[in-house]
Amino acid sequence: MRHIPLGVTFSLILVLNALSLKTYAGELNQDSTAVFGDYTVHYSAFNSTFLLPDIAAAYDLVRAKDQTLLNITVQDKNGKSIDAKLDGYAQNLMQQKKVIAFKTIKEPHAVYSIGALRITNEEVFNFVITITPENTTPFTLKFTRKLYVE
Repeated sequence: MRHIPLGVTFSLILVLNALSLKTYAGELNQDSTAVFGDYTVHYSAFNSTFLLPDIAAAYDLVRAKDQTLLNITVQDKNGKSIDAKLDGYAQNLMQQKKVIAFKTIKEPHAVYSIGALRITNEEVFNFVITITPENTTPFTLKFTRKLYVE
C-alpha cells in the first residue's frame, strides 16, 4: 500500500464522499447497492475534484472538473470485500459508448475498483458493468446516473 499523507486512507475519503455526495449527485432516491446471489455490490459516481489532491496523486487518479469517478466494491456473503475483474462502459442518451477502464485499489480491509469517465454537465449515462469474482460466473450491474461538471 502506498503512503498516504496525513494518515488519510482512500476508504475514509470514499466514505466521506458517499455521505456528502449523495445530495450533490442527485442519488437520494436512487439505489447504490445491488445483490447478485452471494455477492453484494456497492457503487457510486462522483466528480473527481472531490478527492483531495494528495489522495488523487497517491493513487494516480486525475482530478478534473469534467471527470467522474466510479467506485465499485464487491463483497462476498460474509460481507468481506473481495477482488473482482470489472469490464464496462457508459452509454449516453445519444447512444455514444465510452469504455471504462477500472483500476483496483487494495487496502487491508477493503478492495475498490475505480473507473474514470469524462463528461459534460448534466449528462445522463447508462452504465453496464460486467463483474467477475474469482472462480465465479460473471454478472452484470446496470444503473443510470445524471452527472454534473464541478
